[in-house]
This record gives sequence, structure tokens and C-alpha cells, in this order.
Amino acid sequence: MSVRLPVAGIVILLLASYAGFRLYRMLARRSASYPTAACVEKLRRSRPSAARLVCLGDSITRGSFGASYVSLLEKHLSPAAWAVLNAGINGDLALNALARLEDVIAAQPTAVTILLGTNDILASMSPKDFQSYVLMGKIRHPTGFADYQAHVGEIVRRLQEKTRAHIALMSIPLISEDLDHEVNRRGDAYSEYLRQLADRLNLQYLPVRETQKAYLKTAATKGGQPFEGSDRLGMSAIAGSLVGLSWDKISERSGNQLTIDNIHSNSRSAQLVADLIEGFVRNVSLA
Repeated sequence: MSVRLPVAGIVILLLASYAGFRLYRMLARRSASYPTAACVEKLRRSRPSAARLVCLGDSITRGSFGASYVSLLEKHLSPAAWAVLNAGINGDLALNALARLEDVIAAQPTAVTILLGTNDILASMSPKDFQSYVLMGKIRHPTGFADYQAHVGEIVRRLQEKTRAHIALMSIPLISEDLDHEVNRRGDAYSEYLRQLADRLNLQYLPVRETQKAYLKTAATKGGQPFEGSDRLGMSAIAGSLVGLSWDKISERSGNQLTIDNIHSNSRSAQLVADLIEGFVRNVSLA
């Protein structure tokens, strides 16, 4: 017994260390292709003729928790023609993306996609949700639709003022497959603002949300988990990932068609987003 107890302790410590390492990698703040000065300089030297696509967003863009549409773009776009930079940060609201926008501007992108708003909506759903974003250090004051409009509008203004990038605004992905829930009614309103902004400023509008809704209408299995179960699904997804389940297997177990936890993408949803962006960049003039 005196020998087994230390061995058991070592095994538990190793397992905990492994889980911590996996969580760190999964939830790391930045991708290796985040547009830091060092990353951009490396691209300038190794791929001087490649156009630069910067994907600005939150964890759905970061792609470390759930399937990554940015990784799909990296595979599908010609590396000689396009360098893809992942400017997604887990948990970011539009306010946080605005605060680090100089990173995007300094990369002097040829094209920028903006996929923001999921966390803005989630932070506005209840005092408890707001406090969770305060604890993450993302916000200090309650936020709402007017704040989102101001922050996204300022992001676009600065990009137009300081870069020559082609800009695409992407509608906000569904938050659960309960389309009648208040969280998705807010998503509809926020996305309509983005569509109107794109029309007014002659920007490209990529209908992520609308494409997801259209897919759900054709899906063989209807239903999905209620929005209120998102926290439980998120913990289950983390546990599933730690034991080696694929994101698609986790999504299948959740009963959702497009997400692993009502928020983050499975491969089907990631492909829908990547397809929209590919269509956008293929029409960008590289002259």
C-alpha cells in the first residue's frame, strides 16, 4: 500500500498536468498566425507577393475550441496568393477587438473579415452573464446594442481610414438552434445592423446567420439543445475534447446540427463560414 499511494498520486498529477496543458492550448489567447509584428515580418520575407487576409473575431474565429474556419481557409486558398492571419481572441466583444485593431492595421491587409457580436449579445443577456465577462476582464460596464453599433462602426471607420483593405462584415452566427429564443432575436437585430452598415458603406456582407438558418431547414434531424443548456454543453465539450473526442462527435452527442455547445462550430458550420469567405476573397482584386 505504501508503494501504490505515491504511484497513484503521480498518475493523478500527470493527468492533471496533461489536462491543464490541453486546456491552455485550447484556450490560448492568440493563434500562431495572429498578426504580430514578428508574424507579419516573417510573411514579408517568406511570401512577399502573397495578399493578406486578416480574420478579426472572437473564439469562433480563433478556432481553438471547436472547428476552425480559418484553418479551412488556410488549406483551401492558394498559399502563393493569400496569407491568412487569425486575429481571433477568445471571449472578445467588439470593444476588445477595437482596442487591438492597430495589430490588424499594422499588417496592412488586402482583405479583412469581421465576425463579432456573439459575446456582445451573451454579455447583455443577464446580470450573471455580464459578471462573467467582467471576471474575464473583457468589460467593466453593462453593454448593449448601441455600444455594439458604436464599436463596430469605429472598427470599420479606422480600417477604411488607415488601410486599403476590402472589408467584409459577417452576420452573427446562431446562438443555439432555438431560433425563437430572445438570444437569437437579438442576433437577428445585430445582424440587420451589420447588413445596413455594409450597404451604406459599400462593404461586402457575408450572411453567416442566414446560411445557417437555411441549412437547419434542410437538416434531417430537427431540434437541438435549448440556449439555457449552453454552460452544461460547454463543460461537456471540454471534457469530451480532453478524452480525445472529435468536435463533430461532441456535436453529435449534443444533438446540435452546427455547434458543439450552442456557440462554437462543428466542421459543418466552419465549412459554411469558410465557403462564404472564399467567395469574398476570390472576388477581391489583387492588382
